[in-house]
Amino acid sequence: MDENKYTLMIVEDDFFLRELYEDQAQLEGFNTITAEDGETALVLLQNQKPDLVLLDLMLPKIDGTTVANTIKENPDLHDIPVIIITNLEDRKKEKELRELGVSDYILKIRNTPKMVINKAREYLPA
Repeated sequence: MDENKYTLMIVEDDFFLRELYEDQAQLEGFNTITAEDGETALVLLQNQKPDLVLLDLMLPKIDGTTVANTIKENPDLHDIPVIIITNLEDRKKEKELRELGVSDYILKIRNTPKMVINKAREYLPA
């Protein structure tokens, strides 16, 4: 991996969407790590520390809320910005996750992969 690039972890169970986000991130110069479920994401996070996590909520094995909680409760990981990418339009859930410390809550249906990656850039140092 290029040490001068930021690394985004993309946690998305939909293969097509995961590929779209990954392709867009790489096109914009990011390294990427991908996971198709929450369990894989947590295993990868033990060995690799991405600069930012794009996290779906509705995931197999371990859901996105649990993954976000685990990241924010871990002293080694809690500084990593987490952006929720979901189709779940739920103000209560969004408020709960923001209070937990997630950086943003983005609805997939209203944002293209390019918009999501541009939003991610806002949470990384210049």
